[in-house]
Amino acid sequence: MSNKRLKIARYESIVAKLPEDREALTQLGLLHESLEEYEKAINFFERCLRVDNRDPDVLASTAYCYLRTEDLAKALATYQRALFLLDNKATPKILYGLGVLYDRNEKFDTAKSTFEQLCETFPAFDMIPEVQLRLGGVCKLLGQYDDGLKWLQLVLDADVCPPPFSTEDVWFEIAQLYCLQSDFHRAEQAYNNSGRGGESRESEQWCNLGRNYSALQEYRQAFNSYNEAISLEPQSWSMWRCMGDLYSRLNQQNDALDAFQRVTELNPAAAEVWYDMGVILEASKRFPQAINAFERVLDIEPTNGDVRARLERLRGIAPK
Repeated sequence: MSNKRLKIARYESIVAKLPEDREALTQLGLLHESLEEYEKAINFFERCLRVDNRDPDVLASTAYCYLRTEDLAKALATYQRALFLLDNKATPKILYGLGVLYDRNEKFDTAKSTFEQLCETFPAFDMIPEVQLRLGGVCKLLGQYDDGLKWLQLVLDADVCPPPFSTEDVWFEIAQLYCLQSDFHRAEQAYNNSGRGGESRESEQWCNLGRNYSALQEYRQAFNSYNEAISLEPQSWSMWRCMGDLYSRLNQQNDALDAFQRVTELNPAAAEVWYDMGVILEASKRFPQAINAFERVLDIEPTNGDVRARLERLRGIAPK
């Protein structure tokens, strides 16, 4: 058992005896947050706030977990509550969360100023490389290409790329900014630094960028990256799969189905995509289509017992 799991077990035993122990509840929330178990973290933070709803640090942690679980309205309200208690003297965690929220809500100027304030005020904050990377993307969307290049160069200078990005990914983004400035000589140099040549296809790099942006919840950037990948290689089923996964994550299920349908046209043996289509169709009560999708899974994987059981259950409830 990991050290964090041992700590969780220890604090859970305290909470079992003392359900309103603020320290134990807070530590449980922080431990689950560090393990990216955000729903569990929210549960403990909310319990802590029921004991004392005026702790700005707990509020900031709760808001961050709301952000990670896509509950943007609660995230914003909770960050604002924390700021009020701090007399608007923001902590780095609050500035980071607000910057991400402004970016997600397409308030790019406000996002930029918030991220810049964070970098200037808290240069030792452990997420500064990610913030600089986000600033590069925001500046690109604002058409402020020189500023974008400046922030991305700082990421390279620090030699600390925020996961899941690599140095090659940052160079690829720099190349795009140079292209937008029509500085094709520097763009080509940056492309070379990104490893664009050889066996690495440009479409794959765009797709990889999309995955990375999706992991950071930068969905607009992810969408644009996948679109670039598909425009370069429209017959690649794996790139359509990435686009479908993104639509599904954003709960745009009809768009996800369209993308997944394209996958199955290009690769009829993609069992996992037929399965994803079946799940979406079942959730929307389109049972005959869901049954067809799950049947396709069994055609490809006849020993898949879970899908067989799910199919039998659906046949029992689908209209005759």
